[in-house]
Amino acid sequence: MTFHEPFSNPQESESETNCLTCINPIRKPRAMNRWSLAPRDHETREKQDLDREFAAKMNSLSLVDREIVLEELHGVKSAKRSTTSSFSSISANPRNSKKYHQSETTSSSESSAESMHPLIDAMQNLQKHLVDMKRGTAYERVEIENPAYVSNIDFRLMFLRANSFDVKATATQMIRHLDLKQSLFGKEKLTKDITLNDLDGDDRNFLEQGSLQVLPCDSAGREIFLCFKGLGAPKSLESELRVMFYIVMTMCETEEKQKKGGVKILYLVEDFKAKSNENFPKHGELFMATPMDWKGIHVCNDDYKQYLLLSTVMHLMPPKQSAKFRVHFGSHTECLYNLRSYGIGNGIIPINPKDNSPVFHHHKVWLNDRVIRDNEKEMKRLGKKSQPAEVASLAHDRASPDTQAKSLSDSSMTDAIVEIQPRPQDMLFGKEYKFHPGNARLHAIVVQHELEYDDIEGKKDKIAFVGRIVHDIQATGTRFLIFDEATKQWKLVPIKEARNKISKAIRNRRRTRES
Repeated sequence: MTFHEPFSNPQESESETNCLTCINPIRKPRAMNRWSLAPRDHETREKQDLDREFAAKMNSLSLVDREIVLEELHGVKSAKRSTTSSFSSISANPRNSKKYHQSETTSSSESSAESMHPLIDAMQNLQKHLVDMKRGTAYERVEIENPAYVSNIDFRLMFLRANSFDVKATATQMIRHLDLKQSLFGKEKLTKDITLNDLDGDDRNFLEQGSLQVLPCDSAGREIFLCFKGLGAPKSLESELRVMFYIVMTMCETEEKQKKGGVKILYLVEDFKAKSNENFPKHGELFMATPMDWKGIHVCNDDYKQYLLLSTVMHLMPPKQSAKFRVHFGSHTECLYNLRSYGIGNGIIPINPKDNSPVFHHHKVWLNDRVIRDNEKEMKRLGKKSQPAEVASLAHDRASPDTQAKSLSDSSMTDAIVEIQPRPQDMLFGKEYKFHPGNARLHAIVVQHELEYDDIEGKKDKIAFVGRIVHDIQATGTRFLIFDEATKQWKLVPIKEARNKISKAIRNRRRTRES
């Protein structure tokens, strides 16, 4: 990007400048408020130099690589993988499905046939790298005690996708991942998915504070990891890392999430500034050890020295990494506006536009959903059948305003009063909103799931099925809203009412078909 110098000729003599200001006092430079966010002359030149260096680094990438990175960064579209993302073709042949973890050599004809499939080839090469790296690591311990865990196809695919099927990088990350997991949660939890039950009281209190959140998806359908560093302090670095580990792993727990990748935002503006930056290197180590393909990393700040430091760090990264990294300098309004060009639209960052206070509506919805999903995981692991009614009650207790108020000492972290305005994708309660775009989408979702709903026999199973539909809708950033005649304002609809609305819509469709 080319910038034009808005100042006078730098070779202009000092006497000439003084003469000009004497002749025309109006042109005398005005002293800038030292607290203003607007950069001074030397700061502007520094920013121009950084922009030129960044442009040169981007130009060092090939045209194809540059287009892929920029499209992913701006949420235009996801890059197509050259390798298949499904293992169904391998699973169809039991002999081939076991081949990748066998150390014995095969005949040249078999080897040649299997190498034709890029995914089989990737799995075989991954195993070779793991054999070379595993000595003395947590991976080696797991391979001895529970080999099925680390040889699981889905487990390995998760790391392969995160590293664009670079097998050496994948092996390195798998080793780091299990070493980190062991240090944070202990040896006994190495071979289980981490759930809320694995977090202690301090961890859960820190999670509920909202310093770390998973936001609604961006324009490309990718979940956003948000870090409000100044919002609340963890009990310890280990507690913060455990919560970070848990959150990131929830963002890559399904195949769809792994394929889409994620976006990371570090928000350091005004009251959201970090009290200290000393833990940032540990945070970086954690992100390198977790299998998430970060499509974009954004840092928002209003401290110019920090902006220069972060920009310098960005320029020291390899071109492909720095291309995904963006530093935004300015006020709340300026940073939020800049994020819009990267597919992170209005209302996604949970900040009240009136007073720039944090908002926790979506965070509570996310916590509520995690209680339900983690309970299902634990019941499945223990071989028990989850009880939707009991789980829903537990989730309500965990995420209710009363519980939140008890767990947070700072009252400013409770629900902020926000004037909600419906968006086209939101689903509105009320017959008069029948033709609202979001309601039309809801009708399409009902049509899509009505037959599957009818095939479910138990009432509790139907409730759980509709609950998952509600979660999938909310995961896209869609809200269920109702207009409160008493306050003359829109408000969020409780999950139970949203679930009832969808159930009723499906039943009405069935009556229409049968009549």
